[in-house]
Amino acid sequence: MTEERPLRAPSQEPMKIGGVDVEEFSRNLARLIEEGGRAFAAYLKPREEGRNSSELAEEVGEVVKTLGHVAEYWLEDPRRALEVQARLGKAYLDLWASAAKRLTGEEIVPVVTPEAGDKRFADPEWSSNQFYDFLKQAYLLSTRWAKQLVADAADLDPHTRLKAEFYVRQITNAMSPSNFVLTNPELLRETVLSNADNLVRGMRMLAEDIESGGGDLKIRQSDASMFAVGRNLATTPGKVIFQNDLIQLIQGFE
Repeated sequence: MTEERPLRAPSQEPMKIGGVDVEEFSRNLARLIEEGGRAFAAYLKPREEGRNSSELAEEVGEVVKTLGHVAEYWLEDPRRALEVQARLGKAYLDLWASAAKRLTGEEIVPVVTPEAGDKRFADPEWSSNQFYDFLKQAYLLSTRWAKQLVADAADLDPHTRLKAEFYVRQITNAMSPSNFVLTNPELLRETVLSNADNLVRGMRMLAEDIESGGGDLKIRQSDASMFAVGRNLATTPGKVIFQNDLIQLIQGFE
């Protein structure tokens, strides 16, 4: 007669790869997709109901029109166009040569460095890791080249130049490698440490901002639920005496 042994309880230890809890990471990826679907649904809702305005199309059209004036200046003269392309090509070649020397262990001076006060690349790994350092420098070279295109376009009127500078600044900021998980060492570390919970929180806030904006992205600067008229919002009679896209100036009456 053999003695029956009690069944061994399955291990409760989470499965990990490196420092990542695989189960928690997978669960957060599912939540990320769910919140992304919510954000997309909030964006589509007013458009499906026919309540969306044509403001976005008009804004995009204005960007294309403005930057088109910059492109026209450079393309109307073939020699000028060739020179500006060669300028960017030389900058990339210098960066490739610098990266190759660093691979051999040679100490090199960066081809380009961020401006003082640029906190996007403050993490030490942007310089210590050659992959991220290369991405950073390639981005900075491209950004400065694009800004120089606007600055050197001689035929632009002052108003068009200001708009072009603004649009180029917004576009290049949006394309920064610091904005993406796989090209931002600090964000990638946080994603691993939190098992992607940080991405879920960000996508949730994006969905809430689109919902509060009625289908458009309206970034909240504060929690509106914390304010109530008569409690921490004044009820003194008054009128708006000045307003613009940013503020309203209200004159109160005693």
